[in-house]
Amino acid sequence: MKFTMTLAILLLFSQLEAQVLHVGSMDEMGKNGFQPTVSIDSLLQDKNTLYGMGPYGFMQGEITIVKGQPFVAYADENGQLIVRKDPKAKAPFFVYAYVRDWKEFEINAEIIDQKSLEMAIRELAQKQGFDTSTPFPFRIVTEMEELAIHVVAPRSSNIPGFKEGVNSVKYVFNKISGEILGFYSEQSQGIYTAKDSNIHLHFISSDQSKMGHVNHIRISEKQKTKVLLPFSPMQGDKLSFNTIDTDFSKGRLTNEQNITISDLEKFHGHLCDGLVVGALAMQQAMTVLYPNQPIDRTNLRIVSKPSPCLYSKVKASKIVQFLNFMQHTSRCPHMGFPCLQRQIFLRLVYFLQY
Repeated sequence: MKFTMTLAILLLFSQLEAQVLHVGSMDEMGKNGFQPTVSIDSLLQDKNTLYGMGPYGFMQGEITIVKGQPFVAYADENGQLIVRKDPKAKAPFFVYAYVRDWKEFEINAEIIDQKSLEMAIRELAQKQGFDTSTPFPFRIVTEMEELAIHVVAPRSSNIPGFKEGVNSVKYVFNKISGEILGFYSEQSQGIYTAKDSNIHLHFISSDQSKMGHVNHIRISEKQKTKVLLPFSPMQGDKLSFNTIDTDFSKGRLTNEQNITISDLEKFHGHLCDGLVVGALAMQQAMTVLYPNQPIDRTNLRIVSKPSPCLYSKVKASKIVQFLNFMQHTSRCPHMGFPCLQRQIFLRLVYFLQY
């Protein structure tokens, strides 16, 4: 009972993690003279996990927070881009999320503008089991062929930095490396994404000397691009397994499947702590054996002690082909573990020689 309660609490908090939050909105901030509605230091309670973005002060620049580090960028009187840290910065609207762990992927796609980037992010997220109707943050680390950014400028003459007719200052770069922080949402247009877009992007260069809101981006498909999505193995269908058959009696196969915790629940008959813990343990093992690639069911061998939930989890999930799963029932000393270790060793040797 105590274990089940602990598991339920962990499930609850994992669902809260990576949830996209916002204070104020794009549509509303101008109605009150761009009055700041949030102070960044009030959001830094879990400092190293905070990621966010928004305008700086009274539209005096941009704010980007990566790994809890609050950067502000603005144009000085000569139009030069200035970037510095300011944990006490304030914003008229701000979108943010707390993300403890990220999972890294590599894509080789031709990104010619923000729309093509939006499509690439959506396709990757869906492939990884994300419900894209739910907002989520993402990060991109790469070298960009072309990048155009801006920092907003004050709208009122009583705000330092105001220049008549200048609402933003733009900067263009070629072949620049750095990180893009983004937020994806299909229902937040006018809140924290533009009315014609599902993403909001900020850029910060590798040397942290350049930062701003992204207007245009182009990434060559020849360029290795690293995309990071929030990783929480206990968050709904993100606890999933991508499998592939590479060999079979009928020849070579490339049959790929994605099995989620919801699928396991259907096969098993109910959602219980044994099923979830078994799935979590299996996910950790598969991450080590098959990093950033589908689980090869042909080459995989699994040995298990008798356990209704754990046995059901492996069998129902189709992580291994049926004949590659062995249930160990020995009554040898130490509950059979010496024999179990020997069987694992033999199977591992076979696996390495396959």
